[in-house]
Amino acid sequence: MWTQLFLALALYGAITLVWQWTAWSSRRRAPARVMHFVIVTENAERDIEGVLRHLLQKCRRLEYASQISIIDANSQDLTVPIIERLAKDHLNLALFNVSSYMEATEMAQAIQSADDQLCAIYEVRSRGDVKKFSRHLI
Repeated sequence: MWTQLFLALALYGAITLVWQWTAWSSRRRAPARVMHFVIVTENAERDIEGVLRHLLQKCRRLEYASQISIIDANSQDLTVPIIERLAKDHLNLALFNVSSYMEATEMAQAIQSADDQLCAIYEVRSRGDVKKFSRHLI
């Protein structure tokens, strides 16, 4: 009787182990969703680090691969050094410098039309507000 109980529990454990392993391996092989964010900045030293860290943390928590393109419109404050410091630790950050805010928004719109996986375009400026002015879900 004890032998039959032991064999039944061993069989149950083996089946559970195989089931868990197949579930784990199928999740690992699933293609990762890629989310692309474009952030247009201008003199946003007060907010840019928090916005970038929030996006990076959210994508990591949701297990999304992410690409964050930051287009800086000739900031006169510490926005660019902050972004460069963060880009050293996060390879998915890319910084583009342009000479005017209008040129930055045109570049963001060009990226949106060229990228099928674009998630959102954000505007971060010196006024302390973060605006999402375009949204295109994957």
